[in-house]
Amino acid sequence: MPVNFEPKVFLGMIFNKQNPQLRDAFLKATEAMHADGSYDAILKKWDVTVIDLPKPGVNLATS
Repeated sequence: MPVNFEPKVFLGMIFNKQNPQLRDAFLKATEAMHADGSYDAILKKWDVTVIDLPKPGVNLATS
């Protein structure tokens, strides 16, 4: 079943500011998933390609 989102939606993870290593490791893993195509495959499998971001990042909603 397709999910209907607004035209621009930011979804994210929350990390403790005192643990930037975890945030950075998650970002690195997400970047690797983008590079190898597994990120796109997951979005397609669950029919949520509407939430695709061109590239992962930190605090994208504020920039």
